[in-house]
Amino acid sequence: TSNGIRLTGANTTGNEITKNYIGIGSDQSTNISVAQPCGVRIEVGASDNKIGKFGSILSEENVITDNTLYGVYIDGTTTDCTGNTISGNYIGVSSTQANIAANGQDYGIYVDGASANNIGLATDINFANVIADNGTAGVYIKDAAATGNLVKNNFIGCNKSQTSIAGASQTDGVWVTSNANSNTIGGSGANDPNYIAYNTDVGIQIGSLTN
Repeated sequence: TSNGIRLTGANTTGNEITKNYIGIGSDQSTNISVAQPCGVRIEVGASDNKIGKFGSILSEENVITDNTLYGVYIDGTTTDCTGNTISGNYIGVSSTQANIAANGQDYGIYVDGASANNIGLATDINFANVIADNGTAGVYIKDAAATGNLVKNNFIGCNKSQTSIAGASQTDGVWVTSNANSNTIGGSGANDPNYIAYNTDVGIQIGSLTN
């Protein structure tokens, strides 16, 4: 199995993915992904879908961890995928914001040539993602077509108390590269800031052009 959940095609819109354990068992210690590369894959024009918490119910979040490559992968390389929102999830860690010893997930959220997606949602502080203990990067945005993506209201490399997560290791917090441009990381609104700390190399790395 290559994906835990796959959203594909231009008619795939308005779906809500909530309260799942993706790559990990409900005990949050047992790997059930069987070398599954991707937790949630969005591709071929799938747009305006919601992954995680976005309403008044406080238990809608997903735990997405222990997939071998990506927690969430938005693939816009064939047809753009826009308007997808990833908010209020635990990506790379447990719902108690703890390290999972067997976690081998390499990227928390990987945006490949897709535009105008939301990573975190600034309308409510409860819609923050916790993205930590992903080997290479928490958030990775690449390709010239990757524009207008918003990264706001996330805890990247740390927990919601803005302290370190014991045993967690994530090299870069946010990495923007390969001509990705005009993306926004943080902002001046009340819930816009990201809290980016305890990554082992760089908090935010921008490889080219303007973001």
